[in-house]
Parts: sequence; C-alpha cells; structure tokens
Amino acid sequence: MILSFPQNSHSLSPIEVLPVEILINIFSKIEWKSLINIKKTCKRFHIIVENNLKYLQKPKLRRLFASSIIQNESKIKVEFTFHFDRDKEISINEFNIDLSKTMIKTIKIDYLLERMDLNKVQEIFIDAIGDTIIFDILNRHFPLNFKIRQLYITIKNCPVFQSFVKFLKKINSLKNMYIKHLCFGDQKISSDYIFPNINGIKQFYIKECPKTKFFNIRMLKNLLNFHKNLDQITILSELVNLEFDMINIFRNKQTLKHKEKCEQDYFSIILPYRNPMSTFNLLKEHYNESTLIINEDIRFHNSIYVTTECIHCEVFDYIHFLYLKPERYWEECC
Repeated sequence: MILSFPQNSHSLSPIEVLPVEILINIFSKIEWKSLINIKKTCKRFHIIVENNLKYLQKPKLRRLFASSIIQNESKIKVEFTFHFDRDKEISINEFNIDLSKTMIKTIKIDYLLERMDLNKVQEIFIDAIGDTIIFDILNRHFPLNFKIRQLYITIKNCPVFQSFVKFLKKINSLKNMYIKHLCFGDQKISSDYIFPNINGIKQFYIKECPKTKFFNIRMLKNLLNFHKNLDQITILSELVNLEFDMINIFRNKQTLKHKEKCEQDYFSIILPYRNPMSTFNLLKEHYNESTLIINEDIRFHNSIYVTTECIHCEVFDYIHFLYLKPERYWEECC
C-alpha cells in the first residue's frame, strides 16, 4: 500500500502537492542519477522515492563479487563488490557476522542490492568457505527470471544446498556456468536430484568434492537433453562410464539437427582421468558399427574422438573426450 505524506501546502511548489501515485508515475520515467537529486529536494520526495524503489529506475548491476569465509564457530566475514553503471565500483565488508543470532543484519549490503537493477547481469562470482548466508542475501533481492551471462560458484564445506538451489531456480537464462568447486559438507543430497532447467546454457563446468554426491546420471541426461545449445561440458566427479550415455544423447541430438540442416557439430567433454585406454577399448567393443569411428590420442593428449557420419550428407560430427589428471584440478576442501 502506498501512503501519502501531507505537508503545509502554501509553502510547496505545484508539483510537490500532486498525489503520491502521480509522483511515482513521474519519477518512474526519470533516470536514476536524477532521482538522487530529487530525493534531496524535500523530505516528501525522499520518502516517496525510498518507499517505492521497485517502481523506479535503478543503476544496472554489471558484475557482482560475493564471498564469505568462516572466522570461528559462530562468526563469518562477508564481502560484496558491486560493479555498476559503466565504471562505478563499491565494496562492502561485513566483519564478524554472528550466525547464532536469529536476525542476521547485513544492512549496507541489503541497502545496495535493493537499489540496483538485478534483472540482467553480466557476471556473478560467489565464493563460500564454511557456513554462509550469501545465498540467503541474494535470494532476498534477486528477482524471479533474472538473466545472467556467466556464473562462477565455489562452495567449500558449506551446508547450503536448499538456498543454493533456490538461487539457481530464479535464473531464467545463463550462457556459461562454472561450479568451480562444490561441497555441501555432511549435508545429504537426493541421489536422483535434477539440476534446474535454465535456458541458453552453452558451457557447463562442475567439480564436486568426493564427500558431496550431487551430480548423478539422471541429472546428466536431463542437462544434455534440455539444453539444445550445450556443446562444452566438464564433469569432475566420481561418476564413471559417462561416455556411453553422452555418446547416445549427443548422437540423437546430432541426428535431429541434420534433419533440419546438414552442418558439422562438435561437442567437447572433459572428465577425470580413469584409465582412458580401457574406456577406449570398451567403446570400440560396444559401438561396433560403420557409422561411428572411435580414435584415441591418449599418449599425448589423453583424448578420445568419436566421429559420426551423417547418412544423408556425409558430413562428419565430432564428440571429443578429454581426460584430466587429478593434479590439474584437485584442491583441498574438507
């Protein structure tokens, strides 16, 4: 409900005595920098602007860095850095936030998030080590169906599965997702959980701690089938024999594409190094057919190439498996 704030009318200019609803409509058409000056004009304008931010123009958030680190059993440090407009930057540090309190206050961070346009963001970087409230803060302010180009998430020994998923469900479209490290500590995750469907994903990267069993075969199949533009995927987990499911799904996708238009397709998949020569032999044995060729480059590049030929146009499609040794990606977690 919007409230009006009456003032002594004979000391006011004509615009100041307009109804609140009309003033909000006028203010909504004014660029955010000018609104700052309008707020300084009189107390009534200041109150109207502050109470109706959701209807007014705001500076567009371009890039956000959000991090938290546990300092002791009950306190954490939270840091947010906002890049907005064209070249503006603000950093906020909240030290010694007490997790034991029922109401956790992050006044400065909330103040800035409330005053930013969060509907379309270029990049978001989230780092959480130990218990955190980062996703609770973000979920309070980011709207449903917001868009983002690139998302980078690092979660270490942090039981935030529910708030993490809630944040992902708010995303309407995303081009590149990098879950650089994922560990929910001792938190139990359903073995058939499906990753939220987000439009537009082209590159997907996930590295999970052995303690966290987040990624699963059902999730993989849904991810590959739903995301039509996905052509680069990295899965660094303890799941094995993913090659067969991936080849079958990618072959179906390639076949459907060639029915519409014959052009070459390329899929890149990065997996943990687990005796790729053995995998190569299994693939050769399983796919014993003339339309699928399997070659290896294991000695030099730890790679397997799967080549399929379109029966209509003789164009070759490629599925490239690259195997990373642990020293390339392993890091201490919990």
